[in-house]
Formats: sequence, structure tokens, C-alpha cells
Amino acid sequence: MKYIYKEIFWIVILASSFGIVYNLISEKSIPLIYVKANVKPISDSLLFGNKEIKDEYFDKVVSYEQIIKLLDKKDVQFVDARSPEQFAEGRIGNAVNLFPLADNQDELLTRVNELPHDKILIVYCDGGDCDLSHELAKILFQFGYKQTFLYHGGWEEWSKKKGLKKQ
Repeated sequence: MKYIYKEIFWIVILASSFGIVYNLISEKSIPLIYVKANVKPISDSLLFGNKEIKDEYFDKVVSYEQIIKLLDKKDVQFVDARSPEQFAEGRIGNAVNLFPLADNQDELLTRVNELPHDKILIVYCDGGDCDLSHELAKILFQFGYKQTFLYHGGWEEWSKKKGLKKQ
């Protein structure tokens, strides 16, 4: 029985070593220690100016303060990337729900094409570590929605600052 435990121990050590080495040499390596991303929102002059911003979608992040200023504007559409159940519990402004990981990709593409091309799109999800908004923003950008912005704080920050969620 001792022999089996030794074998299991060495297999785990070897597999872990190979995994770490592969991760270190891989182009898309995963950091071994989590570092919170330092997200800098786009400047107000670019966001509220009349120029079309040509940067990639991931460079265009908006802050909570900017969201407040955009909330009642008619040329802004909020897009919620959370699940339909979460969306039913609450949303930001006039948000529509597009859940990018839905099983039916055809439905997602149909819904993406229904979004107005002449409005600024603000995409959000739970916030922080949630990648759904990033995935959806990338899809929207690829479909020609060049005025797409990410609200990195997402529902988590919004609900806390609005007093909708216990801190």
C-alpha cells in the first residue's frame, strides 16, 4: 500500500511540474499569482466628444461616474451580459440582456443585429473578474459596433453604490 502512495505522489509532482513548465513557456500563460487589473477609464473628453473612437473594444472602459452621466442619454444603450435570471433581478438603465454563452448562438447573433448602430453601447456583467462583458464587447466590435464601451465595475459596483446590495 505504501508503494501506491509513493507512485501517486510522484505522478502528481511530475504532472504539476510539467504543467508549470508548459505554462511558463506558453504564449497564453496563466499568472501563478493573481494580480488585480488596473483599469483606467476613458477620458470624458473622448467619451462625450463628437469624435468616433477607433480603439479596440478592450481599451474603452467607463467608470461609475461616467455611467451616471450617460444614464439618461437617448443615444446610449446599456447591454447586460449576465444570465437572464440575474437580469430579471435588476439592471442598469435601459439595458437589454444578451447572454453570450447561451446555447443558441443563432439567437445571440440575431439579437446582436437588432442593436442600434447609431448608439453608444455600454456592456457590463457582474463586474471585476467577470469576463462575459469582455466576450460580448468583442462580438459587438466584430459586428461593427465601434462605439462599444465596457463598464468594468459592472452590476457589483452599481448595486453597491446604489444601495441595492449589502456590502
